[in-house]
Amino acid sequence: MNFSQKYLTDFILFFFFIFSLIIGNAAVNVVTFLIFFFVILNIKKLEINFLIIIIFLFFLSIILPSLIKNQNINDLSLFRFLFLSLFGYLFYQNIKFNLNNIFKTIIFAILIVGLDNILIHFFKINIFFSNEYNTTTQTTTNLFGDEQIFGSYLSKLIILIISYIYIVKKKIDINFLNFFYSLILFLGLYVVIISDERRAILEIVFAFIFLNLLKPNKSKLLISSAITIILGIVIFINPVFKDKIINKSLAQIGINQNISKTDQEKFGILFSDNNSLTNNQYYAMYKTAYNIWLDNKLFGGGNKSFRKLCKNSKYQFDDFYSLIRCNSHPHSIYLQILSEFGLISFILFLILNILLIIKALRINEDKLLVFPSLILLMTLLIPLPSGNIFSTWIGSIFWFNLGIILNVAKYKNK
Repeated sequence: MNFSQKYLTDFILFFFFIFSLIIGNAAVNVVTFLIFFFVILNIKKLEINFLIIIIFLFFLSIILPSLIKNQNINDLSLFRFLFLSLFGYLFYQNIKFNLNNIFKTIIFAILIVGLDNILIHFFKINIFFSNEYNTTTQTTTNLFGDEQIFGSYLSKLIILIISYIYIVKKKIDINFLNFFYSLILFLGLYVVIISDERRAILEIVFAFIFLNLLKPNKSKLLISSAITIILGIVIFINPVFKDKIINKSLAQIGINQNISKTDQEKFGILFSDNNSLTNNQYYAMYKTAYNIWLDNKLFGGGNKSFRKLCKNSKYQFDDFYSLIRCNSHPHSIYLQILSEFGLISFILFLILNILLIIKALRINEDKLLVFPSLILLMTLLIPLPSGNIFSTWIGSIFWFNLGIILNVAKYKNK
């Protein structure tokens, strides 16, 4: 039985999962619902091992205490991320020798999102030729609607593609098709820059660093270095990109103090005394999350508790920056897990990811087809300001990708 017959269901679910992330939360939830039944029907293929046990324990450790504290049945929805991980595991187990189809799906997604945002950037219309305008962000609405997350979406797909080419493709032929793929990648890279999503840009740079450290190759080192330099030049020579990416970052962490009052307001800086790494919103959220954890050390405050507990006056640590300490999440996956789910969940999370990375790095290279997902996981774990690891958007990508790497437990070490 060939790929199209035997693994058609797997591929269709993967295809709709990738594109549901573009359409919106409702589409992701529908696909996740279908994935739930897929996992149930294929549960016999799941090989129980130490890593599988840890991920089950982790989700039990975040869901059960939350149910007790919040007394909200909706906290059971966190199980969907466990099922996404199991789907990633089963999906990779079925298609690991047919990666070209996955490669083409991801390339197609990069092309669609890239073209949409190029049309918006230069012609103020989206891919459906609609002139819908977002008055809040002062931009034409893209395929992601009001959420400005297309740069983050593209960065993760680009990391998978680059890692696939870097590791799996031993030789790259010079032909029209590969030239076309390269153009799509550069299109995606440019759109990541115009997205102004600073973490998305850093993720790609760190991915290149990880690739060259873990699998050094002179020719590919030159290519990745050239791409990184080009990215830097494009950002520095364009005053708009430099202002939004470089100057904004320096100002927000207190390094760049020579900015106007207008720029202070634009960059979210409250006061002119912004002269240290502690005078910014990220520090305010981090300190608040840490203090919330101190009050709930073992099991945290419960699912989605940060947005509620941060308003408590006991967490107002000063008269200025603590006024912006609240958000829907603390913008750190580590402090989010600590403050909302406690030390036990945090330790299980660390053990799971550390063991996955160590195991993946020690297996035979010819079986390291999970390497693209490994590189993506490592970039997602970088302790920089980040999204909500249990949101429909970031959470779906993180846990599906982690599920793919769970397959390393079956491989023997070198």
